[in-house]
Amino acid sequence: MQRENKSDEWVRLVLRRFRTQLPFESSRSQQNHESREHIKNCIVSLSEHNFTMVVAELARFIKEPSFLCSLPAEKMTLASQSNSITMDTMAQCFERIQTDVQPFLMKF
Repeated sequence: MQRENKSDEWVRLVLRRFRTQLPFESSRSQQNHESREHIKNCIVSLSEHNFTMVVAELARFIKEPSFLCSLPAEKMTLASQSNSITMDTMAQCFERIQTDVQPFLMKF
């Protein structure tokens, strides 16, 4: 089995921390919001160098509609908020990579 390199380990660690800050995973709000925003910015920066891994891991965080429907109303709201935050983070990663790639695409 191939051992992960340090950058992959770091990406997974940051993503794990992000997940624990999502409303569905945590009960604290304001303190988590500030920490989550900081971690979110780190993830977007990391996506410049490890885009595929970051986006694939974020996609795994998204709760499917069938799962959401099986939750009590309060948990469904938290899961929906978590999905929204995760998808916003993914969108920022796509925007960042598009901005970085745009100058190279202009050459073709």
